[in-house]
Amino acid sequence: ERKILFVEGGYWLICDRLSATEEHRYDLLFHLSTLAQNLVETLLSEEGTTVASPQLLVCQTFDPDTQVAVDAGYVSHVYGRKQAAPIVRFTRHATNHCFYTLLYPFKRQPPRIAFRQLKVSDDSQLVSTYDASALEVRIEQGGVTRMDRIYLSHRPGPFNVNDRTFGDEVVLERVYTEANGGLSKDAYSIATGRGQQG
Repeated sequence: ERKILFVEGGYWLICDRLSATEEHRYDLLFHLSTLAQNLVETLLSEEGTTVASPQLLVCQTFDPDTQVAVDAGYVSHVYGRKQAAPIVRFTRHATNHCFYTLLYPFKRQPPRIAFRQLKVSDDSQLVSTYDASALEVRIEQGGVTRMDRIYLSHRPGPFNVNDRTFGDEVVLERVYTEANGGLSKDAYSIATGRGQQG
């Protein structure tokens, strides 16, 4: 099951939810263009996994059980002629799993992105990302910092994150924006799908 969110005209969030009755090796592939050949860098930290290429960042939340690799690949724009183009591969062994990938295109200077999972509970019990997730995206670029929180539920809630309750399928909350040292609390939510927003 795949869900794709286009967040405020700035970036895409892709949710790939995979299920099975026994453990599998799941490989999630992103094919880059020929312009990225020999120009891909992988950055790993607790702020997330970022694969940087010309004019595109591919980000996932930090997960020590998910491996990332850049494989050799090819594209063909003309019949009979192929050109080298890298493939980004995320690999996870699991029974049920949900990949969350953020794609951020840019023109000149890449932003700094922190992409992390927040703990989600159902009553007093933590739930897996397969059932519900709260994702925090912090983007710093050109003297402006903004932070989005995206809440996704894959089954009926409600779910709790800190002091926030959500039950809708998707909730977007822009938490703050900083420009030139000032702080503007431009907080709002957009909810879609089932349930009640808290």
